Amino acid sequence: MINRAPYRLVSEEATRPAAREFRKAGFAHWLWKHNLVVLEWGPNWQTTCARAVLKQSTDENRPTPRYLVQDVVARFGVSTLISPVAHSELNPIEMERGTVKLFLKRANITFSVATIDGSNKMYTSN
Repeated sequence: MINRAPYRLVSEEATRPAAREFRKAGFAHWLWKHNLVVLEWGPNWQTTCARAVLKQSTDENRPTPRYLVQDVVARFGVSTLISPVAHSELNPIEMERGTVKLFLKRANITFSVATIDGSNKMYTSN
């Protein structure tokens, strides 16, 4: 199981979607690179098509993401499961954090701001 840490979910170049912040030329390059140019747009499509049309085409043809880590583990015959974001029942670390939080809450029944102020004075005075 792989969590959604950014360094683990590096996309393969071929499955990387077009960025929403692309300018018109960026969308045109992405469509050309992925062989998704529509013939009806004509030979000068890069200059005649509106940015909104190009963006819509990239959104409609968004590839299924594939991550480099999936290729690495596939070499060893292992399958990957990418955990959902912050779903406490499906993400094991969230269940562990909940258990630790509950334990700490039960152990610190008398914990208060006054306790912090008292311990803080003890450490600051010489």
